[in-house]
Amino acid sequence: MAKRKQQQGCGGCLVSIITAPITIPLNLIRRLTTPKPTYRLKEKDLRAPSKMFTEHPDGIREQLLSELALKLMQADRFRQSTKYSKAADKISGLQTIRNLRAKDLERTYLEESIRLYEDNIREMVTSDFPYTRLRIIYTRQKDYDAAIRVCQRFIEMSNLANKLGIEVHGESDFTSWIQKLQAKQS
Repeated sequence: MAKRKQQQGCGGCLVSIITAPITIPLNLIRRLTTPKPTYRLKEKDLRAPSKMFTEHPDGIREQLLSELALKLMQADRFRQSTKYSKAADKISGLQTIRNLRAKDLERTYLEESIRLYEDNIREMVTSDFPYTRLRIIYTRQKDYDAAIRVCQRFIEMSNLANKLGIEVHGESDFTSWIQKLQAKQS
């Protein structure tokens, strides 16, 4: 029930204020009072980003560094999170630049374009873009062995990523492309 209250405002004039009870939805109260999950990351486990996950190819390493940065952010460790996020962005940026440059060069300098895509595939980039573009290029050149190798490399990268908890989609597409390319070979 609303109540009217008189109060002195600026310049000495009287102001009427209407007060009413505020109702807060129960789900909002629960959300505000429920503690955030905490991640138990130990200081000794955190090394410099340049020394983390070096046993993996750069494409996989970039994803692992991003995941670690996200977990640090969720644990309210923003300063450390920024270090790992920047390291992941540096790797990702280089791979993206290669992909964009290769796409631009496809019509004029095909060999250079292939080299750039192959560099990204060697680093096991978790995006399907360079794998798809190379498969298309090799198929147009009727180099089915190379196209099959590219598809197999994607499946290999996908299996490794899935083992490490990184979600990669498109494995079934590349499996079906291998079958189609093998049929063309025969």
